[in-house]
Amino acid sequence: MGCETCYTCEDIAEQQVNIDCDPLIGVIPEALLYKCGITILDPSDETEIAPLIASGDAVVYKNLKILVNAPSEVSFTSLVAGEVDGVSTYDRTASWIDGNLNSANIDAYNQNNSSNGVRFGGAFLYFCETEQVKWIDSTLQMVGGDNDVENEQSKWEGELRWRAKGDPTLHVAPPGIFGA
Repeated sequence: MGCETCYTCEDIAEQQVNIDCDPLIGVIPEALLYKCGITILDPSDETEIAPLIASGDAVVYKNLKILVNAPSEVSFTSLVAGEVDGVSTYDRTASWIDGNLNSANIDAYNQNNSSNGVRFGGAFLYFCETEQVKWIDSTLQMVGGDNDVENEQSKWEGELRWRAKGDPTLHVAPPGIFGA
């Protein structure tokens, strides 16, 4: 039928195929969380990121299993008869599993839990195979808790939650921050 009642009709973006056929493996072993109020201009710049870690404004978590999940749409009712509801943004999550369960880490996760009102300014999720990060440049919440399952390693299991129109962006990892 066309676009007679579209609010915007933009050019359609083209897909770029990975020429080297080197896929991103979906499990993420490290993440950096940073405090609210921090502005990051270049997520690949170690001279911008390292001082945040040194000051305690950012923390790197290691030996994790993180998976970014498919987003859920946040829709609004269309005011045009016969059209589907519109999508205003997306609720997004990333599953977070940490098998480094000990007293200090339980305290840390209890402190970080959104039930305490804690929010993060954003996160980098590190792909060690390609030395890239997914940058979540949105306010985040962390939810979850200790999860003991019979015949499995005890772990902290939960998720990061945020709301954003677009996916996390992919960047070269800042040197010296991850993988050490």
